[in-house]
Amino acid sequence: MGVFPVPGGGCGNERLVKLLETKTRRFDAYARRRAVAEATADAADVSDTEPARPIVEEEQARLGVTDGRPLQPSE
Repeated sequence: MGVFPVPGGGCGNERLVKLLETKTRRFDAYARRRAVAEATADAADVSDTEPARPIVEEEQARLGVTDGRPLQPSE
């Protein structure tokens, strides 16, 4: 069984190639930002949650969340 391109353009292969090109550009941009962040001494370390704790606690109090469990979408 042979496979032949569909006349008229816009075939699946062209769409896949464009999709992969877009994903590649986005990943490259992400990787460049990441490399710069790792090479910069002033880059923020977001793994430390302590600075955000007071803000989260204040927002939880504002929303009336006092039991420590996250809000569910229906709430």
